[in-house]
Amino acid sequence: MTDKELLMRIRKAKASKATVLDLRREKITALPTELFRFTSLTKLNLSNNKLTSLPPEIGQLTSLTELNLSYNQLTALPPEIGQLTSLTKLDLNRNQLTALPPGICQLRNLKKLILIGNQLTSLPPKLFQLISLTELYLTGNQLTTLPPKLFQLINLTRLYLTGNQLTALPPEICQLISLKELDLSYNQLTA
Repeated sequence: MTDKELLMRIRKAKASKATVLDLRREKITALPTELFRFTSLTKLNLSNNKLTSLPPEIGQLTSLTELNLSYNQLTALPPEIGQLTSLTKLDLNRNQLTALPPGICQLRNLKKLILIGNQLTSLPPKLFQLISLTELYLTGNQLTTLPPKLFQLINLTRLYLTGNQLTALPPEICQLISLKELDLSYNQLTA
């Protein structure tokens, strides 16, 4: 998709008062400013593109409830991601993230966070204050330990930690009283 075609598609969706915009698999390398004026968007799918970064203006899309950025080449997220306080689902599957910005901890309505296949070695401690979180997918990262604060997520029903470098589980895991699915396969657990 050319830049001109992308702009036309955004303008057409905005003119029709659409609340969902699907731009997956369009080989997009940069997001046009026009997109960030589309403040009525509630669902935005930018998966399977060639994005390496997000501009700070992403924080202007405050009506978003779902944001899919999976299968891109993102190495970092701007702090402004924390301004998307209506988000209930954030999909960052298969990027190249090595860390999460502190701003992600402001997403108080977030229920589902997908971080599969990144390069995370740790998680920001305040992430575990997101008590609305019910699903956390951390498969295929480089986590070696689980922070004790993780176990404050008492509404968590699904926790996927497959394919990390975990060697032990803390006893606090029993505090996850709502947990229905826990996957720890392909780790190095000895205790």
